[in-house]
Amino acid sequence: MSDIIQTYDTLVNHLLSLTLTDITSADIAWDNSDFDPSGKTAWLDTFYIPADIGIASKGTVGAEESGLFQVSVYVPANDSTGGAKQYARRQMKIMGEVLSGFATNTQASYNGTTVSILDSTVQPARKSGGWYVRDITINYYKLGE
Repeated sequence: MSDIIQTYDTLVNHLLSLTLTDITSADIAWDNSDFDPSGKTAWLDTFYIPADIGIASKGTVGAEESGLFQVSVYVPANDSTGGAKQYARRQMKIMGEVLSGFATNTQASYNGTTVSILDSTVQPARKSGGWYVRDITINYYKLGE
């Protein structure tokens, strides 16, 4: 299996391991997947963006990789899920849970691959097709094994 597939699998499995408010694996749109958010009260969209792949050093087998894993958090615009006006509170709760799971210096491991989380940042909110959206950009680094 190639290094970037191992990195992707590690990041995805780490996201799936988190306990997120109103989000299950059925509420996540993965790269290049058919996904219909109809009827959902919250969902995530993910993008894996390997940015730099190179040889770690003369004495290291494998490649180092750095890049971005973006998780976008969607809730309905003017969210009133549960009969109460939520505004951005529910989205912020989910966003906080993702940020905690991908905090600076977190080590995500899966099938012998370890990915280090360098930092995570949040972009300003926007409205898109009836949804209120915030993007979380997770900067990662993986040293070749």
